[in-house]
Amino acid sequence: MDSFWDKVKKGAQEAGEKASILAKITKLQAEIAGNNTSKSSKIGDLGRKVYSLVKEGKVPDELKSLLMDAISPIEEIEKNIAQKEAEIAELKKQMSEEKQTPEVTHKEEKTEEKPSEEKPKEDKPEGS
Repeated sequence: MDSFWDKVKKGAQEAGEKASILAKITKLQAEIAGNNTSKSSKIGDLGRKVYSLVKEGKVPDELKSLLMDAISPIEEIEKNIAQKEAEIAELKKQMSEEKQTPEVTHKEEKTEEKPSEEKPKEDKPEGS
């Protein structure tokens, strides 16, 4: 029969072994996550290169036809972006035109004032 201290010692040893195993698992999972991030980055790089080659016409037609399912949505997104950028440019143009219009109106109002007309002075009580 094991003594109390033997049981405590054995439990602590098992807990330490499990903690060590869990630490190794966590480390491996972190390495896998890092590898997946690197893989995604490399796939993205590959995709950008292939996309550029297709746009430049440097890809054989049979390969281009295989890639069009992936390229068509990208082209639609690019058209959407271009449209929104044009809308932004138009809105900025409208803003700058609106800024200029009030200033011109304000200047015209000032030039219409007659210099000989003075605003009446406020009466101040004597001794103030």
